[in-house]
Amino acid sequence: MSLGNPNSNGSVREGMHPTGITILDEEVLRGVPEGSTIAILGDPDSASEMILHSLASTGRRTEYVSTLRPEYGLMDDIKRVAGNDADTDEIEENVTIRDVRNNTDNLGDTLRKSVQIADDGNLIVDSFSSHHDNPKDMLSLARRVYTKTKQNGGLTYLYFTATKTEDLNRHEREILQMVDGVFNVRTNIVGTDQIENNLFINKLRGIDIPSEAQTLVFGEGLTIDVTADIG
Repeated sequence: MSLGNPNSNGSVREGMHPTGITILDEEVLRGVPEGSTIAILGDPDSASEMILHSLASTGRRTEYVSTLRPEYGLMDDIKRVAGNDADTDEIEENVTIRDVRNNTDNLGDTLRKSVQIADDGNLIVDSFSSHHDNPKDMLSLARRVYTKTKQNGGLTYLYFTATKTEDLNRHEREILQMVDGVFNVRTNIVGTDQIENNLFINKLRGIDIPSEAQTLVFGEGLTIDVTADIG
């Protein structure tokens, strides 16, 4: 099943926003509650950023704030993860990429503007964990984004590159406590040459979360397929 599948929106329940991941929107969650801020944890080598790209490809207005990757090529990745049936013109029209490292505004200024512009759309921060210059400022920014997302009824993803929660500093762990949901992508080596990406939904306020993890397979065309549930 592809990420960013535009046809999955019809299964999303009222008061929910699509994630762009077919299995979550059609079966497991049927969307994420409006006004939610979700922390995404992922191994740096797990390709977990494709979960961010899937949200950006849903056709909703999206502010994509990049603190690490340059803007060049990022829009192509978002379109690619949407699949062949997606309206790429619509994606390009609705997604604005803001490259903080090549911008005169710092991350704080960019986020304050982006969370206002996104309104009830999507805000993606990739990666929030790179902002270590002042951890207290990081926590303050997260609070501001969380409050504004709740007020606007949008959907925000804060991406942290970490293998496990213990890898985060104290302020990052406080952010995880504050946000509405925590999605964790963990990568395991199976056998000698097979990589397995498992999506754990650690919490999601207002939703009965599944007890099983979803096994995600990232293949050609930047798609995923749920091959099995694991305990």
